[in-house]
Amino acid sequence: MNWNTIYITGNDDFWEDVNKKLSQSDLKFLLGHIEHRPDKKFYGLYWLDSSVTLREFKEAVGGKLVWKYRLRFFNELDQAEKPNEKRNANSFSKKEAALIKAMRKKSAVAA
Repeated sequence: MNWNTIYITGNDDFWEDVNKKLSQSDLKFLLGHIEHRPDKKFYGLYWLDSSVTLREFKEAVGGKLVWKYRLRFFNELDQAEKPNEKRNANSFSKKEAALIKAMRKKSAVAA
């Protein structure tokens, strides 16, 4: 059996409520630990069986808890620690860059 690591961040101590919801589900998972950081965020660690998708995990937690605690789910701790890091102007995908270029052309023709 293979396990996938999932990190959860939230604004309040969500550990008990999330664990209660998950224990009522049929998902195969293992509890990790919770940590309260100085930035007033809580971080939780779970291991999911490889057959469990992230979507199934989120559905088992439930939308009410996700909104109540402002939960965010990550595969890597680096993502969890810097979720709101702004992208710089050069980090657009090729599709995004093409759309921006097309918009600029249209606005130049209209002017």
